[in-house]
Amino acid sequence: MTLSYADPACAAASAAPVDFPPASEAPAIATMPPAVEPQPPSTRRPCDQGPPQFDPDQARRFLEAIHVPGSCFEIRILSGKFARGGWIERNAEYDTTLAGWYDDLDSAVADLGRLRGVSAYVTPNPVKADLLGISRNKITKVRTATADDDIQAARFLFIDIDSERRAGISATNAERAKAIEARDRLLMDHPEIAEAAIYGTSGNGAWVLARIKPIADIEEARRLAASALAYLGSRYSGNGATVDATTRNPARVCACPGTLKAKGSHLPDRPWRLATLDSPDGRELVPLDLAAWVADHPAPDKTPVDQAGPIAIPGKPSASGGTDPITRARTYLSKMAPAISGQGGHNQTFDMACVLVKGFGLTIDQARPIALEWNTQCVPPWEPWEIEHKLSQADSKPDDKPRGYLLAGRPMPGEPAPSPGSRPSGGLPGDDGEPDDAAGQEANPHRLARLVLDQFSHPDRHKLIYWQGECQAWNGRHYAPMPDAELRPIIVRVIRLEFERLHGLAMERYEALLAASDDAPPPKMPRLRDVTGSLTRDVLAAIQELAHERIEDTPAQPAWLGGDHVWDAMGVLPAANSLVHLASYARGLPCTLPPTPRFFSPFAVTYDFDPDAPRPRAWSAFVESLWPDDQEAVECLQEWLGYLLTADTSMQKILMIIGPRRSGKGTIARTLRELVGEPNIAAPTLTSLAGPFGSQQLIGKSVAVCTESRLSGRVDSQAIVERLLSISGEDPQTIDRKHQAPWNGTLRTRFVLTGNSVPKLGDYSSALPSRVILLKLTNSFLGKEDRELERKLRAELPSILLWALDGWIRLMDRGRFIQPKSGAAALEELEATSNPIGLFVSEACELDPDAYAIKEQLFGAWLRWCESSGRKDAGNLQDFSSKLYSAFPEITDQRPRLEGRRIRVFSGVRLAEGPDIPF
Repeated sequence: MTLSYADPACAAASAAPVDFPPASEAPAIATMPPAVEPQPPSTRRPCDQGPPQFDPDQARRFLEAIHVPGSCFEIRILSGKFARGGWIERNAEYDTTLAGWYDDLDSAVADLGRLRGVSAYVTPNPVKADLLGISRNKITKVRTATADDDIQAARFLFIDIDSERRAGISATNAERAKAIEARDRLLMDHPEIAEAAIYGTSGNGAWVLARIKPIADIEEARRLAASALAYLGSRYSGNGATVDATTRNPARVCACPGTLKAKGSHLPDRPWRLATLDSPDGRELVPLDLAAWVADHPAPDKTPVDQAGPIAIPGKPSASGGTDPITRARTYLSKMAPAISGQGGHNQTFDMACVLVKGFGLTIDQARPIALEWNTQCVPPWEPWEIEHKLSQADSKPDDKPRGYLLAGRPMPGEPAPSPGSRPSGGLPGDDGEPDDAAGQEANPHRLARLVLDQFSHPDRHKLIYWQGECQAWNGRHYAPMPDAELRPIIVRVIRLEFERLHGLAMERYEALLAASDDAPPPKMPRLRDVTGSLTRDVLAAIQELAHERIEDTPAQPAWLGGDHVWDAMGVLPAANSLVHLASYARGLPCTLPPTPRFFSPFAVTYDFDPDAPRPRAWSAFVESLWPDDQEAVECLQEWLGYLLTADTSMQKILMIIGPRRSGKGTIARTLRELVGEPNIAAPTLTSLAGPFGSQQLIGKSVAVCTESRLSGRVDSQAIVERLLSISGEDPQTIDRKHQAPWNGTLRTRFVLTGNSVPKLGDYSSALPSRVILLKLTNSFLGKEDRELERKLRAELPSILLWALDGWIRLMDRGRFIQPKSGAAALEELEATSNPIGLFVSEACELDPDAYAIKEQLFGAWLRWCESSGRKDAGNLQDFSSKLYSAFPEITDQRPRLEGRRIRVFSGVRLAEGPDIPF
């Protein structure tokens, strides 16, 4: 009999029980069929249709299989946040942990269904019901997690099989198939595990949960699990798959089937997938006697579980009379609190490394498996390379006590870890005692990262920071994103030059030794170290750590880095030659500073600030030709251009310029681009704003100019209005970015919309007209264009800047914009076209709190009004009702009784011509 455990037939919920073959009949590995990836219906979709959706059936089946009455289980969400609408989404700013403890499956499945773009993990072993007191049957922000001591008894052996790939990204189909193939071979080779197990995929790998006879002694359960995983790892790791040896802890969490595994970005070749439960229902699991199984399957003498030797039983005397250092260190660490992100996690992890390397005198190889075991309880767990880095830091830290000082007396498991205050001073902040060059670590990523940062040195501060998930570099005027593809060549060049320098020094020493040794064997010739891809990635990660600017300290741009400044960043104009404080300029005080990387701004104007620039003659003549008898409109444009010079969005306004062809709209827009600076301008269409990545183009842009604003009939205009209102209203935004983590923050973008006519936008709440300042142009210069005008205006930019600053000063003194009377009629047209129902009510109805209108009658009047107005978007009664309630919240739905029966009416409105309803 040949059976693949990845076959869809095994994964189907309705599959019949599978009879596993006895060990003697299990086919050899060489005869196994190729692994077939499970394809539950919810995952059969192309990548470009978005990630797969939550499968509540699989989640419930899994929770039913692990839940023990009288206990609970933890659901843990790493880097999650609560979003609008009750969703739980990825938190790109903070490593926040959300969790809840559940004894009600319905509540658990309901909360798992709230996840969007984040992964959920569950404790498969039963948790003591006491933890329900933290957060019972609901997800909340937590500062703790289930520990081994919180487990009632070990009931499952968790076998996690990872696909080999770079950390932080999803697996390809081929990489994932390797892990599934390893799982299938394991189950075929060990029918006793298959009879005890449920199994599936974790999104990027595979997993097996083998039911074992309950073990109440958690330390014994951990020891047995470590030995079993060491044996399985020696047999089934390799060929693209790895059995994770760190899942020995009974409190270890696993991916919850039916939920999304969202590693990195969702790409066609590395998609997000659902974790799946592939084992069939209806089987009665036969618990495995783990102690007997481990006795029959001894772990190799030297395994990834413990490079220092076989696992020791805690408390067992060593030949020297005490317990051996490895066992004592493991016991000590089991009592040490795990690291929790946001609560001194870096310090706690460094303290753990010092305990192992300094306190117990272990080598890094001896300390590594113990540290990785402790890491499984951290929230969230560190990457293995980060644990390795902490151990290296501890090893290179100067010894202030003899190594092994914790071995001098009786082991004290409850003794606190070494104080963070004992670290050496003089290191870079946040470096945790990182060794300097004298430590001899030529390829230390943090040492090399400092050399790279030296390339961005400035007397005020480094010109490179890591903020909102990307590096940004100061170009002499403002900050701009520096993609990894641009930074990596700099990293490689710096590392190569440093390695060549060190190699030259080593060759000098070699030649000196060679000349001094007459009869002695010649020394080994130094070798020039290679610049590897892995080292480059590690140095990039170190740069991101050293240059990290916390979102809590700098939530938005512009801002002053490294502490506050006497000038408010929102009132500073970054020019090509200086930083200009506008409030000081308005008061006649010293108002300029040299450009500095301390001013964290995404934009700067491209010309110099000249306080003595003359009056802009060409610009003044142009503006006066647009509105020869309308000083209100001229001053409004002057104030708006001044408003755009800073990052201030507090006015919460949108400028709309409407006029015929060749009326000056384009010249205003082009001058605005030159004045504010082309790199600081976004040029979206209204249509693009409705797309899934429509707001990405606005990040870091101070102005968005939408020229010739028109909409196609297929565009969701209400979505466009919602985005315009949200951004102009300074609401916090979560913006999806292609192939990047979402961006979170407040956009400092002001909108300028131009067109020949007022755009037709769906705004049934009439909120948009109250946000708009509308300038109406009436004169057309068609056939009378000045072809030299743009050249003249470009030469006057410093003068136009002062003209705009005069408008800004007037605006600040008044505190608000004034709508010019010449644009009032067009603004009313905007309201009428955006909210035709509002116009219908004003023309054909009366609002009265005591009035009623039968729904069918009012809707019929609406249909007739639309027909007479030439409108073709009347919709149906339900659509009409929804838009009417949105436009007039005082109108409600009522069901009064008329002639013995209830009828549906609108309360608060009546037709202007028609009989009253006799209630």
